[in-house]
Amino acid sequence: MLKRTITVLLIFLALFLLVFALQQTLKIPEHIEGAQVFEQLDFKFQNEPDSAYHPVSLPHNWDKSEPDKGGIGIYRAKLFLVNIPKGAIGFYLPKVSMNAEILLNGTSIGSGGSMEDPVARYWNQPLYLILPTGLWKEGDNIVEIKVYGFPNGRSGLGRIFVGQSSKLTPKVENYRLKLMLLDIGSFSINFILGFMLLLWASRTKEIALFYFAIGALISCVAIADSFWIEVPIHRFTWRWLTHLSIAYSVIFYYLFMLRMLQRRLGWFEKIAIAYLAIGSFVLCFASQGQLLPWARWLHLGSLIVIIQLIYLCSISFIKNLNVMHLWLGACMSLVFIFGIMDWIPAILKTTKDTPYLYYIGPVAFSFAVAIGLLSRYVNALELEFKHTRILKESLEEQQKSLDQQHQQIMQLENERVVNEERNRIVRELHDGIGGQLMGALSLSEKKDPVIEKQVRYALDELRVIMDSLDPDSDFLTMLGMFRQRIEADLNRNQISLNWKVDTTPSALKDSPEKSLEAMRIIQEAVTNTIKYANASQITVVVTQSNLSVSDNGQGFQKNNHSGRGMKNMQWRSEKIQAQFKLNTSEKGTVIQLYW
Repeated sequence: MLKRTITVLLIFLALFLLVFALQQTLKIPEHIEGAQVFEQLDFKFQNEPDSAYHPVSLPHNWDKSEPDKGGIGIYRAKLFLVNIPKGAIGFYLPKVSMNAEILLNGTSIGSGGSMEDPVARYWNQPLYLILPTGLWKEGDNIVEIKVYGFPNGRSGLGRIFVGQSSKLTPKVENYRLKLMLLDIGSFSINFILGFMLLLWASRTKEIALFYFAIGALISCVAIADSFWIEVPIHRFTWRWLTHLSIAYSVIFYYLFMLRMLQRRLGWFEKIAIAYLAIGSFVLCFASQGQLLPWARWLHLGSLIVIIQLIYLCSISFIKNLNVMHLWLGACMSLVFIFGIMDWIPAILKTTKDTPYLYYIGPVAFSFAVAIGLLSRYVNALELEFKHTRILKESLEEQQKSLDQQHQQIMQLENERVVNEERNRIVRELHDGIGGQLMGALSLSEKKDPVIEKQVRYALDELRVIMDSLDPDSDFLTMLGMFRQRIEADLNRNQISLNWKVDTTPSALKDSPEKSLEAMRIIQEAVTNTIKYANASQITVVVTQSNLSVSDNGQGFQKNNHSGRGMKNMQWRSEKIQAQFKLNTSEKGTVIQLYW
């Protein structure tokens, strides 16, 4: 926890140094090469007599030296020239509020714009005018700078740089370009982000995004105040709208942050929101001289709210290691640092030697939050892609399972059709050929024993075929029925049967066709033994991986064996993918099948 606390402090320090470095790059220099600096002039207000001129040092802040006064103040300088300048002379006023007009020897040479309300607003922009050579004269030259200002409104004049325009203009334009990029860039970024997030919020219905988008759009008024010179409405109205923009953007940012921190509105939060909301409207009852002082205390509430948010974000990171909250806290720290650096000089009534940059805080906050939201969106997309991939894989598995089930259903359907056909064939054999054979058997029982024997063999063959066609009949059942049918022949030939059958070979399970072929091999082997072997015992052995038929007969010569019985057994063995092995000797014959 100590390491996390140190991390928070280091981040805050780094952000402070970053803001300080930015301000230093925009700091008004004390000297510009090739330019003369005016640091002391005579000053009076326009409605005062010339005797009221008194020396003042630049920068000159009316809030401090001329409180509650406004209107047009005149700064005067006497320049004694031995020789008339050959080139155009530039007058550079980095700090003037609100606007200025320059007169040379009583002739106006230009101004920044309107000198009446709504006055041109150069309070945060530099003013640069070029004096033509034709108005200078040898000897004394009177330069007057008329400044239009408001009571207690940060009015006044900063240091003046005078020099050859050829040398001064590039430096002024470079400084103006920096400010323009900062001002216009900040406004554009904030407006675009606010508008896009408002569209996003309207689509996603996410209230936190709605708060943030509204806050970003409202703050655009305050950002525009820093660079918009020719505002077409009354100065008081515009300044009130600016402070209203700051207060309400803070309120909506506050609501957004509380949502992100998953914090409910407590008594402190309600008081803070009420203070900002009501206080900003109270400003409309202020006078010209009261508007800015009242607004400073209103914005103190904004700074306190921001401090609370920084604290909450820091605590969330320190306790829960919530990196997103650390990121938001760092963003709010930028808002606070920029704000406090502009608020303190306003309270102390001192003239800043840098532009007011308070508006960069909300822009940096908006940009950083947009990055955070984009990161969250990218993570959500990655999660969606992951879920999509998982769903796709699941669908593929389901499809594969459905295909397998379909194949099984089709197989079962085929088996059903085959079984029905088998049953039909069995019925036809039983009712047709079986009936005819039984009739022939009854006719031959008393008349011709040879025919009777052949008919019985034919009936046995028919029963074997019918058993193989029975879907409910397995290999063991077929063997059992075969054993019953041959017992009479074995008894007549005085042959004992050693029956070692207790399982079905794995290769014959669920295959009536293979079972029939194996049954035929056993039948052929037993029949050959009864007919030719002169044996007294037959042994039938069936295991998981082989079956064998052996006898203790006289054997036979393989090469001299006649008939197709042996070839048929070999052919049937190949058909059921079994290895056929025959061993015969004077002690007997063994026929084996291996899988």
